[in-house]
Amino acid sequence: IPTAIGECGLDRRIASQPGRQKEIFLRQLQLARQQALPVIVHLVGHMQLALELLRAANLQAGFVMHSWSGSVEMAAAFVAAGGLISLSASSLRHPEKLRRLFAAIPLQALLLETDAPDMPLPGWPQLCNEPAALPAIGARIAEITGVRVEKLSEILYINALRVFVRNP
Repeated sequence: IPTAIGECGLDRRIASQPGRQKEIFLRQLQLARQQALPVIVHLVGHMQLALELLRAANLQAGFVMHSWSGSVEMAAAFVAAGGLISLSASSLRHPEKLRRLFAAIPLQALLLETDAPDMPLPGWPQLCNEPAALPAIGARIAEITGVRVEKLSEILYINALRVFVRNP
């Protein structure tokens, strides 16, 4: 049973024409709306365009901004549009930015991910990133937010259920 559409979106680093990326992303958003599935959004650049497309898509199941590295202001705008912000280990490299992010969005709009095998946790002892790093990422996020790790885990679990578990 499908859980989400994605990872899809817009990426300024890809050599294809921006119009073609937009066309494909719109089709994926339409599919998500038709199937009542959330979208996992990959976004490098094109922030305002993606925000406009996601607002217009009116996705009942919402969307997740994958491995967020954008500005605090854009994160708040995506959350206001119905999205969640997913943080990976790379987010931990900028703790002050994370503090500002947590002041701007509620923890109920947060997810965590490893983005394995890319972007390993700073100090991660393994050769490449892996899902086992998730508790360490969560512990660092809890430390930065000042929320007990058990409480943060509970909030993240509820957030994940809200997005990825469909009610029959």
